[in-house]
Amino acid sequence: MNENKNDIVQKAAMDAEKGSLGLPIAVQIVSIPHKENIVLSIMAQLEESSRERSDYPPQKCALVWE
Repeated sequence: MNENKNDIVQKAAMDAEKGSLGLPIAVQIVSIPHKENIVLSIMAQLEESSRERSDYPPQKCALVWE
């Protein structure tokens, strides 16, 4: 993304992502009632495929709050 120094929204977004590991902030998976096994299966697949990526964060990841 090209940085436009006059765009305050873009500047705020860039500041918010400073130090980001590039992962999604949140993922929501839902299913019909009483089918939690579907949700858990999807979540396991998502986690397994994410761990294979080179940009997946290490096990011990320090949180930095500013």
